[in-house]
Amino acid sequence: MPMCYQPPRTGNVSLRLSGAVIMLMALTSMISNAGAQTAAPLKLNGTLTAVRIDDPADPASGGRIAIDGQAVIVPAPVPIEFPGDTVSVAGLFERAPAACRAQGESGLVPGDRCRKPVRSAKDNGRVWTVDADDTPRSPEYDAVPTDTPPPTTARVVAMRDGAGRLVASKVTLTRADTSVSGAVTFVNPLEGYLRVNGAFGLDAGGAVLRINDPEARQSVQIGRGCGDEGNCSPDARFRINAAPPSVRFQAGYAACVPSQMNGACLPELRPVRTYLDANAVIPIVKGDHVTARGGFEVRDGSRIFWAHTLIVQSSPNSGRP
Repeated sequence: MPMCYQPPRTGNVSLRLSGAVIMLMALTSMISNAGAQTAAPLKLNGTLTAVRIDDPADPASGGRIAIDGQAVIVPAPVPIEFPGDTVSVAGLFERAPAACRAQGESGLVPGDRCRKPVRSAKDNGRVWTVDADDTPRSPEYDAVPTDTPPPTTARVVAMRDGAGRLVASKVTLTRADTSVSGAVTFVNPLEGYLRVNGAFGLDAGGAVLRINDPEARQSVQIGRGCGDEGNCSPDARFRINAAPPSVRFQAGYAACVPSQMNGACLPELRPVRTYLDANAVIPIVKGDHVTARGGFEVRDGSRIFWAHTLIVQSSPNSGRP
């Protein structure tokens, strides 16, 4: 039977087109919303220029920080990570050095008054000067020495909220780290420090290096250039990491600074000739090659390099007993 021509049903076509437009609009809206929900987080990296806690009376309070002047909200549950420690916003103030706690400052931003070294009875009137400083001038050290502590570097992962404000999901703080690398030329077992790139066998020249070990896990420290926190630490927040150890031999074993006050870390234990337990702590000795990260602090008229990380390239099987 022959087919007859039938004119198109314009009404149904219009309805179908309208439905398609509506579906397209809905799909576009869904894609837009999905894009908003999966927007890539922002990564900020710069100098910490401000710290504020929302409620100083609440140890669980959140707060705000600024990175190069850009404000970021830090919710209470977000931990703030240091090289070897993790604290809350309140902990930034509670664990600050004593001079900073006394002034209600964190000691982490350039404007904090407590950061500037001052004369005291402990200093015996000695003041550090650039001309008197004998720290080597090389790429491994800062080119122009200063008695101002290094600035704090902040690395933050954040998202924008509905009001366009930056809200942190991860905060990491460290000093603007300097690297010191070279041979250990002297070990002071009485005061618990090392010299790097100095006069071999003499307590002179190079950089005086201490590890920031407030709990005395891998050193026992007194004397020259000591800070006011535990075990001479100038700022316990920038401490070494214990697990896994950030002061260690390249082979992985924890390293320690020899001290006559600590029988567990004597130079006589090197070279190691026996089986090593995974928890062994092995002394650093004269002649070892090390690479350390941290920053200089001026204390007691002396400029000391405080390390939160130190790797010994030498083998624990080397060294003379």
